[in-house]
Amino acid sequence: ENQLQQQEAYGSAPQQQILLGDQIIYIAVDRRNLRVRQYECRAVNWLSTDLTFPSEHFTVGDIIELAWQQDPDNFLWANLRDGTMACLT
Repeated sequence: ENQLQQQEAYGSAPQQQILLGDQIIYIAVDRRNLRVRQYECRAVNWLSTDLTFPSEHFTVGDIIELAWQQDPDNFLWANLRDGTMACLT
């Protein structure tokens, strides 16, 4: 018998996620944090990590959209509600 098991308690905002290889980057429900979700073989589970934890000043406003830039360098851009942009390198 198959049963569903909760993998995590973190929700996401209803914006498009970014798929990078085997990772999914998404905007958290609070719209201030970015999270990355990846399957962890050793834990046999999906794990979610807060990308903005080391830099909580990354956003002061709501994140409304994400964009991935691959060339010439890898950047993750976050469009903020106040019209500014933040960038993770």
